[in-house]
Amino acid sequence: MASRKRLTIRDVAAEAGVSTQTVSRVLNNRPDVAPETFQRVQEVIRKTGYAPNMLARGLTQVAATSSASSPTASTTSARREC
Repeated sequence: MASRKRLTIRDVAAEAGVSTQTVSRVLNNRPDVAPETFQRVQEVIRKTGYAPNMLARGLTQVAATSSASSPTASTTSARREC
């Protein structure tokens, strides 16, 4: 059985002629995408059967949450000086 390469957001972006950020905006249903672009990206997603990797998506959200809640080095050193 031949292995199939997993389709990525980069593949969708290249096929639609847009950036990966634009594909992300479409996937997250953001309002800051032109209607024609939104439709073009949706068509590529439908045609290719692209589905976001939910495990990777969860890791990104966890990383964003932990970096936002952890103190930075400058904050930590400032606390020590007090």
